[in-house]
Amino acid sequence: MARLKTNNDGDLPTESCVNGYVYEPMETQYPSTIVAEWDLVCENSWKNPFSTSVYMFGMMMGFLSGGFLCGLLGRKKALYLATIFECAFGLAVTFAPNYEWYIALRFFLSAACTVKVAAISVIIVEVTTARYRAFFSAGSSLCFQCFYRALHALFAMFIHNWRYLHLTIMVPGFIGLFTILWMPESPRWLVSQDKDRKALKTLYKAYRINSTCKSGPRLNFEEFLEETGYSHVTDDPKKPKKSFKLTEFLRGFGKGFAAPYQNADIAKRSIISTFLFTGQMCAFFGMLFYTQVIRGSVYYVSMLNALTSVPGVLISTLLYWRLKSRKKPLLTLYAIAGTVLLVGGLYTVIGKPESEIPLIVSCNIALVLLGAALNMLFIYTPELFPSSIRSQGFGNATGLGRVGSILCSFINQLDLQLGHGVPVIIYGGILLLQFALTCCLPETDGENLADVVHSEEDK
Repeated sequence: MARLKTNNDGDLPTESCVNGYVYEPMETQYPSTIVAEWDLVCENSWKNPFSTSVYMFGMMMGFLSGGFLCGLLGRKKALYLATIFECAFGLAVTFAPNYEWYIALRFFLSAACTVKVAAISVIIVEVTTARYRAFFSAGSSLCFQCFYRALHALFAMFIHNWRYLHLTIMVPGFIGLFTILWMPESPRWLVSQDKDRKALKTLYKAYRINSTCKSGPRLNFEEFLEETGYSHVTDDPKKPKKSFKLTEFLRGFGKGFAAPYQNADIAKRSIISTFLFTGQMCAFFGMLFYTQVIRGSVYYVSMLNALTSVPGVLISTLLYWRLKSRKKPLLTLYAIAGTVLLVGGLYTVIGKPESEIPLIVSCNIALVLLGAALNMLFIYTPELFPSSIRSQGFGNATGLGRVGSILCSFINQLDLQLGHGVPVIIYGGILLLQFALTCCLPETDGENLADVVHSEEDK
C-alpha cells in the first residue's frame, strides 16, 4: 500500500511509451484529430491546449492589425486581402506536415479571419441606417455564430479525416473571394480620405439599386448631385502613389494604434470600450466553458451549441430595431445577466443544493443575454468613434479585449479550489462592473455619425 501511494504521488520514475500509442475513439468522438496524428499525449499533452492559445492570440493580433488595415487600405480592400490570406493559410493548414507548422499557420489563419470580422462589422455600421443596422448585424452574426458552426458539425458527420474536413469548411472563404468584388467601399471612409466624388458615386449606385422597383424616371448622376445639394463637389485630387517601405509601414501602424487615444474624450471611449470587451469575452467564454456539462455525440452537442446563439441574436435585433437608444438596452442586459448569475452562484455556494438545476438555468439564461450583449457591442462600439479612426478604435477594443478569453480559464479553476459556483459569482460581479462602465459612455442612436476627430478647441 505504501508503494502504491508513493507511486501515485509521482516519486517513482516512470517510463515513456517507447512503442508508440494506440488510439480508439468512442462513437461519440470525432475519429481523426491532431492528438492522434502527432501523439499529443503524456509529456506532450500541453501542446493541444497550447494550439488553442496560439489561435486566440492570432485573433487578438488580427483585430489590432485589422483596424489599422481598414483605415489604411479601406474597408473593402482590407476585407478582400484578409479573405485571400484566409484561403491561403486555410489551404496550407490542411497540408501541415507537423505540429509546429500547424500552430504557426493557424495563427495567421485566425488573424486573417478576425481582420474579416473587424472589416465587416465596420462596413455594416457605415453603409446602413440606424433602424435596420441591427438586421444586417444579425445576418452577419447568424452566419458566423450559427450557420457556419452548424455546417462544421454537419460536415464532420460524413467526413472523418480532419484534413479533408478543414479543406471542406474553407469553401465559403473561396466563395467570398468573388462575392466581395460586388461590395461597395464605405462612403464614410472615402469622405475621411478626401474622396468625396467617389463617395457620391457609391451613394448614387445605392440610389439606383434602391429605386429599381419604384415607378418613374431615375435621376442621372448630375441630377442626383443637384437633388442632394452636392453639385459643387469636383473630381477628387490625385495623390502620388508611394513606394512600400517597411519602416514607414511600422511607423504608420504605431501611429494608427495610438490614434484612438489622441484626445481625452476619444481616449476615454477607447479605454472603456477595451474594458467592456475584456469583461464581455471573459464572462461569455467563461460561462460557455463552465456550462459544457452535456455528454453525448460531439456532432449533436456542437450543433446544439451553434443553435443556442440564435436567441441572443433575435433579442439584440428586436431591441435595436424597436429602440433608438444603443446604451439603455445594453445596460438592461448586463443588469439582468449579472443579477441572475449572482443569485444562482450565491444560492449554490451558500445553500449547497443537491440539484444542479438552479445553477444550470441561471447560467444558460445569462449565456443567452451575453450573446445578445456581444452583438450589441459590435454595433454600439463602432458608433462611438468617427469614421477616420472607427476601424482602429473598434479593432483596438476587440483585440485587447481578447485578454478576457484567456483569463476565464483561470477563473473556472476556482470552482475546484474555492468551491462549486464561485466562478459564477465572479462572472456576475464582472457583469455588474460592465453595467457601471457602460454608464460612463455617451449615448448613440446610430444617426449622424461623426466622420473626423474634433479637437478640444473645436468643441
